[in-house]
Amino acid sequence: MNFYIKTAMAAYFNLTVKTISHAMSRGQGLVIIPASENILVIRGADSKRKL
Repeated sequence: MNFYIKTAMAAYFNLTVKTISHAMSRGQGLVIIPASENILVIRGADSKRKL
């Protein structure tokens, strides 16, 4: 069970990193706020997305 949880967390982490680097390469400023233990909220200029 722990293996699946770690795999899911790693997948979310990789997705978050890719999203952040993609957005930063496009010149968008991002503020990362830990909404909970495993969820990162990326707040853009006019949009909110939960990963």
